[in-house]
Amino acid sequence: MDPIVSLHYYAPVCAVINFCILPFTEGLEPFYALHRVGLLVLLTNAGIAFALNVAAVFLISVGSGLILTLAGVLKDIVSDTVLFKVLC
Repeated sequence: MDPIVSLHYYAPVCAVINFCILPFTEGLEPFYALHRVGLLVLLTNAGIAFALNVAAVFLISVGSGLILTLAGVLKDIVSDTVLFKVLC
């Protein structure tokens, strides 16, 4: 299945689950703070998240879930190393 078609199927389900859980975990504060953040920041964040989801689905379709897991572990190691060097 094409990555865009996959996102077409599972993105709405993820959005509904997030909107159901959000009031219990974060409260309604994110909705109240939306005007302070601004529409440009919100749309930029949504675009980057969409591109990341397309890349993840494409990676899984080309390889396997194991490749995505190993890439996530490598990302954590590299980002933690860089963050540790910056803070210390």
